[in-house]
Amino acid sequence: VVTSNAHFSMGAELDCLDIKDGALHFVLDQKFPCPARYGIKLPTGLHPAALPAGTAYFNGLLEIYVSGLGQYDILVPLAEDLKL
Repeated sequence: VVTSNAHFSMGAELDCLDIKDGALHFVLDQKFPCPARYGIKLPTGLHPAALPAGTAYFNGLLEIYVSGLGQYDILVPLAEDLKL
Protein backbone atom coordinates (compact mmCIF):
# COMPACT_ATOMS: atom_id res chain seq x y z
CA VAL A 1 0.00 0.00 0.00
CA VAL A 2 1.66 3.20 -1.16
CA THR A 3 -1.15 5.69 -0.62
CA SER A 4 -4.33 6.03 1.41
CA ASN A 5 -6.64 8.72 2.69
CA ALA A 6 -7.30 6.73 5.87
CA HIS A 7 -5.35 5.40 8.82
CA PHE A 8 -4.40 1.71 8.66
CA SER A 9 -1.80 -0.68 10.00
CA MET A 10 -0.80 -4.16 8.91
CA GLY A 11 -2.20 -6.75 11.31
CA ALA A 12 -4.78 -4.36 12.76
CA GLU A 13 -7.07 -2.90 10.11
CA LEU A 14 -5.28 -4.48 7.14
CA ASP A 15 -5.42 -8.23 7.77
CA CYS A 16 -4.09 -9.48 4.44
CA LEU A 17 -2.30 -8.08 1.40
CA ASP A 18 -1.02 -11.00 -0.63
CA ILE A 19 -0.65 -12.27 -4.18
CA LYS A 20 -1.54 -15.95 -4.46
CA ASP A 21 -2.97 -18.17 -7.18
CA GLY A 22 -2.92 -15.33 -9.71
CA ALA A 23 -4.87 -12.81 -7.63
CA LEU A 24 -4.25 -9.99 -5.20
CA HIS A 25 -6.05 -10.65 -1.92
CA PHE A 26 -6.93 -7.59 0.19
CA VAL A 27 -8.67 -8.12 3.55
CA LEU A 28 -9.54 -5.07 5.61
CA ASP A 29 -11.38 -4.45 8.87
CA GLN A 30 -12.34 -0.80 8.35
CA LYS A 31 -12.77 0.64 11.84
CA PHE A 32 -13.94 4.10 10.79
CA PRO A 33 -17.44 5.02 9.55
CA CYS A 34 -16.23 6.94 6.52
CA PRO A 35 -15.24 6.08 2.93
CA ALA A 36 -11.57 5.34 2.30
CA ARG A 37 -9.22 4.75 -0.62
CA TYR A 38 -6.15 2.50 -0.66
CA GLY A 39 -3.58 2.69 -3.47
CA ILE A 40 -1.54 -0.44 -4.15
CA LYS A 41 1.51 -0.56 -6.41
CA LEU A 42 1.51 -3.92 -8.16
CA PRO A 43 4.77 -5.76 -8.82
CA THR A 44 6.46 -4.98 -12.13
CA GLY A 45 4.99 -7.04 -14.96
CA LEU A 46 1.51 -7.49 -13.43
CA HIS A 47 -1.80 -5.70 -14.02
CA PRO A 48 -5.43 -6.42 -13.10
CA ALA A 49 -7.06 -8.97 -15.42
CA ALA A 50 -10.46 -7.68 -14.24
CA LEU A 51 -11.61 -4.95 -11.87
CA PRO A 52 -14.12 -5.99 -9.22
CA ALA A 53 -16.64 -3.44 -7.96
CA GLY A 54 -14.96 -0.82 -5.81
CA THR A 55 -11.61 -0.91 -7.64
CA ALA A 56 -9.89 1.16 -10.31
CA TYR A 57 -6.51 1.01 -12.07
CA PHE A 58 -4.54 3.79 -13.71
CA ASN A 59 -0.93 4.95 -13.93
CA GLY A 60 0.24 1.61 -12.52
CA LEU A 61 -1.73 2.02 -9.30
CA LEU A 62 -4.55 -0.26 -8.20
CA GLU A 63 -7.06 1.64 -6.07
CA ILE A 64 -9.48 -0.03 -3.69
CA TYR A 65 -12.40 1.97 -2.37
CA VAL A 66 -14.35 1.02 0.75
CA SER A 67 -17.59 2.68 1.77
CA GLY A 68 -17.06 2.78 5.52
CA LEU A 69 -17.16 0.66 8.66
CA GLY A 70 -16.98 -3.10 8.15
CA GLN A 71 -15.12 -6.13 6.85
CA TYR A 72 -13.89 -6.20 3.25
CA ASP A 73 -12.48 -9.23 1.44
CA ILE A 74 -11.47 -8.29 -2.11
CA LEU A 75 -9.86 -10.49 -4.76
CA VAL A 76 -8.41 -8.85 -7.86
CA PRO A 77 -7.36 -11.32 -10.60
CA LEU A 78 -3.98 -10.48 -12.09
CA ALA A 79 -2.35 -11.03 -15.48
CA GLU A 80 1.16 -10.63 -16.79
CA ASP A 81 1.97 -7.64 -19.00
CA LEU A 82 2.58 -8.37 -22.67
CA LYS A 83 6.23 -8.46 -23.60
CA LEU A 84 6.94 -6.67 -26.84
